[in-house]
Amino acid sequence: MLIAAEAVVRCHDSVREALPALTVLLTSDSPELRAMTANLLAWFPESSATSIPLLKAFIAEEDSPGATATGIVALGLLGEPAAVPFIQRYLDSPIVELRWASAFALTRFGIADPAVVDVLTQVVARPPERPGPCRF
Repeated sequence: MLIAAEAVVRCHDSVREALPALTVLLTSDSPELRAMTANLLAWFPESSATSIPLLKAFIAEEDSPGATATGIVALGLLGEPAAVPFIQRYLDSPIVELRWASAFALTRFGIADPAVVDVLTQVVARPPERPGPCRF
């Protein structure tokens, strides 16, 4: 079991080292690949000083609701309180995936005000018909 744990750590370290080169995938032609890249950034909080600005720029320009939602959730998982105002902008989005992602991400900061609870309740009661490439 120890050997497997060591292998996991080595894999994680290898991906962390490659992360700067992988961020170019946020501009891929594939919304699925863009979403997976945003998801990947969330698992390396030690790189958040670089990842958070990249994710904010990605979210602002992204046209796929599922990939955008993944980016918003990634911001929440990275846990930087300064990202809260950016995340809150999407709580009133006309796109259900973005409202859900915002509400979910805000709960990661301990924010569970009535607006957040309302969005989460609405999405549970009426989930999106066909989710896009959201990776969380």
